[in-house]
Amino acid sequence: MSDDSPQPQQPAPAATTAELPPIRGRSTVSGKVWKTAQTTRHTAMKPKSLRQGWSKQLEARKQRQIVLAIQTELRTATAAKKQQKKDAERARQEQKRENEKKGEVVQTVSASKVKRMKKNQLRNIRKVGSDKEAAAAGGVGGKGKKARK
Repeated sequence: MSDDSPQPQQPAPAATTAELPPIRGRSTVSGKVWKTAQTTRHTAMKPKSLRQGWSKQLEARKQRQIVLAIQTELRTATAAKKQQKKDAERARQEQKRENEKKGEVVQTVSASKVKRMKKNQLRNIRKVGSDKEAAAAGGVGGKGKKARK
């Protein structure tokens, strides 16, 4: 073989990871180079004296569930009481409005009289659909001519 023929170049020797600068975003989650990568889990770092056993954890979980169930029960009870009070108040207001309507004095006004009224007087008139509704609201009566015998 001759020295003139091209020979494949040998790849450069790979550098060890300690020699390379840390790649951004790979050394730690936050990308901060000066932070050390966490090797063990947070929960495994506790000393054994502070760790709870599995049965104790299950019992604590059951107690929490019982407390949460009682809390939700109390909340629903108070919400139901509030809703009952609101409903009762609405019913009272509605009954009060109906009673006021029944107690009002209703007068029939002819169309010609309405045409002669001024704006301020027209604003004070409450319109009722028909004579039957007016009678139901408090009776039809008013200042009219007395009936002749």
